[in-house]
Amino acid sequence: MKSKFLVSVLFLLFFSACATNPNQKNQQNQQTQTTQKFNRQWKKISWQDLPNWKEATQNDHNLQQSWDAFLLSCKAWKNNQKLNQWKTWQNICNNAQNLAISNNKNNKEIIEFFENNLSAYEVINANNPNDYGTLTGYYEPLLYGSLTKTNRYKYAIYGEPENLLTIDFADLFDIYPELKNKRLRGRLDKNSKKILPYWDRQQLAEFEKEKNQNFANTGKPLLFVDDDVALFFLQIQGSGRIKLENGDFVRISYANQNGREYKSIGRILVKNNELPLSQASMQGIKQWIKNNPSKKQWLFNQNPSFVFFKISKELSANDGAIGSLGIPLTAERSIAIDPRAIPLGTPIFMNTQIANKEINRLVMAQDTGGAIKGEIRADLFCGFGDKAGELAGSMNQKLKLWALFPKDLTTEQLPK
Repeated sequence: MKSKFLVSVLFLLFFSACATNPNQKNQQNQQTQTTQKFNRQWKKISWQDLPNWKEATQNDHNLQQSWDAFLLSCKAWKNNQKLNQWKTWQNICNNAQNLAISNNKNNKEIIEFFENNLSAYEVINANNPNDYGTLTGYYEPLLYGSLTKTNRYKYAIYGEPENLLTIDFADLFDIYPELKNKRLRGRLDKNSKKILPYWDRQQLAEFEKEKNQNFANTGKPLLFVDDDVALFFLQIQGSGRIKLENGDFVRISYANQNGREYKSIGRILVKNNELPLSQASMQGIKQWIKNNPSKKQWLFNQNPSFVFFKISKELSANDGAIGSLGIPLTAERSIAIDPRAIPLGTPIFMNTQIANKEINRLVMAQDTGGAIKGEIRADLFCGFGDKAGELAGSMNQKLKLWALFPKDLTTEQLPK
């Protein structure tokens, strides 16, 4: 574990390097998750005025899953004090846990609990109060692999490198409050004693091909799979299951990332007139790669972000992927959000369309993602396997969100 002293030294090294070399400005932008001024506001509304709340929750045959997901949020808040949410939610979570001990709740009990303990706030983009947000989807894919490299299984899934530095500026918040929600990833150059950007996807691919010393320091392979396209999309999803030849499954989860900005290869294909916008789904991109194999690595390299994984032995076959809260996600009940807009764990009522059907659903904000940025932005976890992948790959819908906060919070106590 790195000490706070080391973190402070690295912080000073990084910013002194940027100050003396104007060419590192772009590197700083890439390595630091910058926080633009947010224009999110809360608009309190009554339960009676929350569109479709009563009808949707009363008729939701899987509302128990939302309740169970809420209890997992409580568990995460209690176990991770860095989230700074337990004090706000402690009484409500304790009451919820006491109710849950006896038996499963029916919809009426769940609805009454939320209405009696929480208030609803519409998530507003202050620049355009009538604005809709965007809902996309993600899932846990299945890949086929081996613990050792073979002629078939030759594409490596890498663990987190020892030389990847991750500096969470929350540790320095008392001294530098302007750095709240910022994080730096990079590597320490031993000669210059400066923090430099970590290598991007193209550089890492070249290191691997050349097997040079830099490659030796960029993480150890956890497993090997037989499909490099599936591996690329695994990095976008952030977790998955690897089926071995003996029938066993290995669960892998997100461990870290190289600090480079995520860039959508679908947008790049559209921009370069390689694909029409209507076909820029996961399925459409995979078909384009199949039709243009010589351009595959070029396309991969357009996304400089590279994800490192870890093996999650604690997960059962029935558990969802692990989200940013450190708890298993619930299929179609957990969403990834921008934590600058909505605190992790928060119950959310959402209005959107899925498969051309209007959906009003109680979900939990239990994950984050590099592409999930904005006041009204969410990514719905769709579950595991091909069916979930088809749903996730086709989603790009208008979205309205209402956050549910403890009823006794004052306006001043609401998340800023």
